[in-house]
Amino acid sequence: QSPLYETALMYAALAGNLPLVKYLVEDKKADVNSVSYGWDVLKWGKDFDQSKEVADYLRSKGAKPSQYEWGQKQRQPTHFH
Repeated sequence: QSPLYETALMYAALAGNLPLVKYLVEDKKADVNSVSYGWDVLKWGKDFDQSKEVADYLRSKGAKPSQYEWGQKQRQPTHFH
């Protein structure tokens, strides 16, 4: 899969903005599995501890986590369960 530029959904997830995330996914049909240079949407929402609710919502819509570690804390992107 070729890399994409960052999406509005990625930034909404990063901000922990659940209403905006829901709007982008449900009304605008944003891709919950989009990737930008190895960073998937779940990564944007979880690696920075922004919102467990956002991560749970994205997962409920079919978002799949990456299989690698990133960031200073070296956590798996799946640390919210």
